[in-house]
Amino acid sequence: MSDWELAGVVFDGGAISLDGLNPWSYEWIDLNYTVNVPDPLHHNQIHNLRAYQITDQTKTVYFAAGEFSSGVWGFYLKACR
Repeated sequence: MSDWELAGVVFDGGAISLDGLNPWSYEWIDLNYTVNVPDPLHHNQIHNLRAYQITDQTKTVYFAAGEFSSGVWGFYLKACR
């Protein structure tokens, strides 16, 4: 079972909130590791996504993200935050 939970699937630049932050509005800092997460529709398919962090003045959010298909992005957050 994955330690990551689906936060959402959106088109490139589409509206999504990761613990209150819009990832498209921040610089993504690559954490130099990947995570394996299940596809939200095809649970037997696994995606290997890069882990990132974004930061505003009050908090840092850690997430995994990747392009599932052309222009379609999946975002995951740690299950126990």
